[in-house]
Amino acid sequence: MIFKFILQYLCISLFYVTVVSVFGVDYKMNPVTQGFCSTLIEQVPQFVVIVLFMLVFTPFASHEISRFRGSFTYGKSLIISMIITIVCSACYVLFSSSSIYVCSEVSKNFPPDFFAILIFFTLTIVHVTFPLIKSYRTIKKVDDLEINIKGLLEVFNNEILYKDFFEYAVKKRSVEYALFHVEYLEFRNIFKMNSTFIEEITSEPLLNPDPNSTNTKDKKFLQIMNEVYTKAADIYDKYFRSDSELELNLPEKLIKTVTSNLYEYNIYYNRYVVNGTEGHEIDFEKLNCEHLYDEVHKEAIDSLFLNVYSSFAKDKKKLFGYEVKGRSKSIVKSSSVAVASSSHV
Repeated sequence: MIFKFILQYLCISLFYVTVVSVFGVDYKMNPVTQGFCSTLIEQVPQFVVIVLFMLVFTPFASHEISRFRGSFTYGKSLIISMIITIVCSACYVLFSSSSIYVCSEVSKNFPPDFFAILIFFTLTIVHVTFPLIKSYRTIKKVDDLEINIKGLLEVFNNEILYKDFFEYAVKKRSVEYALFHVEYLEFRNIFKMNSTFIEEITSEPLLNPDPNSTNTKDKKFLQIMNEVYTKAADIYDKYFRSDSELELNLPEKLIKTVTSNLYEYNIYYNRYVVNGTEGHEIDFEKLNCEHLYDEVHKEAIDSLFLNVYSSFAKDKKKLFGYEVKGRSKSIVKSSSVAVASSSHV
């Protein structure tokens, strides 16, 4: 219906402009030296389209784009192109409807149609050029994909492929493992980003600082420990509790080990850091829970590889016309994990 309406409107507009031009209804053509004089009557059809775009389409489209938020690859590009289009449309109407401007020497070198041309280039670049470039990059990345654990980890480092992989994981009902991988890296990154500081404070006996201390080193230590404690608890609540929607399907023995280690860590943290006596010596080894979720992460990666990535990579290569290379040794090695995992599914 929309396409029919647009075609009908274009036909009527062309007919209207032709009638106005041929019969000279308040219409005259001036020499180029005097600018681009034209009647407002001639421009009524395009003004109607612009007004509908600005008052009807723009608010609706802005609302729809905002709903995608950061999960939509072209969201920012669409918003930028829409802003440019609105500004150019408003300028076109303003300058075209001003006889003082269009019939002046200025319009000879800078006609109002410049804004229409700018809109065309904006739409071409944002809606054609950028998607084509990203599509080409995706094809190249797919061509380089290896069907092994290394290839899986490379997908997480590529924005375009990761979004496709994430949607594929949702269909395969394994999205919780992909989310866990991201949060696991965030958890490990806390220690990685502060490794120099941790080495510095553990090079000598570590004493429990005063919570109200103004010492920069003490404040940073408490801040890091609180960040680690919060992130560790958050990951456990999301992926290990039986009432969580993202609970991971893991061996019972592994769950008990993680639960026990986290419990011991929490006890020590709350007893000697949060509620400890100022100046009391702290054993940092008992606070260092950096490797708390390492074994779980291995299970998650194996599950993603076997249940999601293998078929994802094959489907992508098939989609872009690439032949799937022979299976690597890592698949054979990981197949044993699949057998072991199936016993506790």
